[in-house]
Amino acid sequence: MQNEHYPPTHLLPPAPNSPEYPLWLMLRLGQKLKAERLALGLSAMNLACRHGAQVSDETVFNNERGLKNVGLMTLCRHAQALGADVVDYLTEVRQGLTPPR
Repeated sequence: MQNEHYPPTHLLPPAPNSPEYPLWLMLRLGQKLKAERLALGLSAMNLACRHGAQVSDETVFNNERGLKNVGLMTLCRHAQALGADVVDYLTEVRQGLTPPR
């Protein structure tokens, strides 16, 4: 459910220098993290219980919702638990929806 305080993520992204961009990026990254977890057929708890995951199910949910200001290390651990690199996810999100210039 979309919260009125958060921008819709189906729209084109705001400009990278706008105040809305960091929140937009976190929401889109969260969607990507959730899609990857679901594609692996994992619940948040299953992902958190993976050997060496170093993230809790609460952290997984928070990251996927994009509603908390999480640190880069936490995002890296979340991506590692999915078998990926957070840089790849950020790049994919950024390249996939680049606003026209």
